[in-house]
Amino acid sequence: MTNANTSGAHLRWHIMAALTVALIGLAAAPGRSETQEVQDIIRRYVKARHTVNLRGRMLSVQPTANGVRTCSRRIVRRSDGRSLSVFETPAQERGAAIADDGTWLIRYDPRDRVVRKKRSFQGVDARSVERNVRLILRNYAVRREPDETVAGRNCRRLLLEPSRPRNLTVRLWIDAGTGVEMRRDEQDAAGNTISIMMYTSVEFPRTISLSEVTPAIPRGARTVNISRSGLMTTGSEISKTARFPVRFPLALPWGYEFDRGTVVEIAGRRSGFLRYTDGLSEITIIQSRSSPGGDPSMRAARVIPRLYGEVEVDYALDDLQIVVVGRGEARELIAMAETISGARETAWRSAMARTFNSRATAVGPMRDRGLSAEAIVALLTIAERAGPSPTVLLASYQAGWGWRDIARRWRVPEADINRRLQTMVGGK
Repeated sequence: MTNANTSGAHLRWHIMAALTVALIGLAAAPGRSETQEVQDIIRRYVKARHTVNLRGRMLSVQPTANGVRTCSRRIVRRSDGRSLSVFETPAQERGAAIADDGTWLIRYDPRDRVVRKKRSFQGVDARSVERNVRLILRNYAVRREPDETVAGRNCRRLLLEPSRPRNLTVRLWIDAGTGVEMRRDEQDAAGNTISIMMYTSVEFPRTISLSEVTPAIPRGARTVNISRSGLMTTGSEISKTARFPVRFPLALPWGYEFDRGTVVEIAGRRSGFLRYTDGLSEITIIQSRSSPGGDPSMRAARVIPRLYGEVEVDYALDDLQIVVVGRGEARELIAMAETISGARETAWRSAMARTFNSRATAVGPMRDRGLSAEAIVALLTIAERAGPSPTVLLASYQAGWGWRDIARRWRVPEADINRRLQTMVGGK
């Protein structure tokens, strides 16, 4: 009798345990499903940037010290990546056109009848899409909010809060049917709205003719092509075409990584053009040789506010004239520019050689691909602790995996890396 009671008790216990596990699974499933759903929305959003047929009108709003600045544009996009944007307001910009065919970006200004042409930075291949998705999910906590309607379209509303509070907070309204960004609001670290961009009308036709994305440029307009190279992914390639050593910054604002670069020529001077991204926002660095006869030891910085929350920093450092343009705090962009220093680079590389010995041979190739001092120290520490080759780790990093993701994969404690960072780059 006792055995029967005991067996019955065990059976009831197992049944209750199974039910509990099932209930826990059901309760947890929505969380897992919601996370995956958010990732799918972001992936579709990134792909849709250049792969959807669209006609529409967009309104941009920027609060300023003197009121509100607005701009309206007519936008046409094709699923092959070609696009045309024509300004309708304000009056001083009416008729200006920007066209992008995936290879060239041109802007026509009717006021001076000049077509300015440079390389397009579109990235629509599968590798670029996945890297961009990883950057967004790594640098922002993405939370789904209640759906809303924009321009008559049902939209998934997402709040993207930065991993570091000094970066922008972004709210996106993404079309449920196509993945297209229908509205975008941006706030600075203090919670102030710095820009709103939204479609006021939109349609998604089955086909769009090539003529619809070709700007109407009058005969006799002058074309100025400032590009002197294609898109490149290494500093050595950029430097060779620029005809002077283009240098990468040792430190970057949180979450940003080097994307690609090119070489342009303005007023007879060649410049290295470097683009960085955190998945949602971009920072551009333009470097050129200082004018002959200038004081090479002079350092100076000038900060110029630009439209839609952007800041321009003009900086003279050693033998370079540097311009940094991006959203965020001017002091972060200045700090970034200050690390484009040949002397600092030399001193840091010497310290790396003393610390990592033979593994320090990987520093050159990693720097040539634009990695920051923080990223390189972290990756070489992982190689030292877990044994993978720096080449393998570099490939993972360039695919959009952060060093923290890579450290978890190789089971290297983040605390170990942070201690090394405190010594080698001052910590993060």
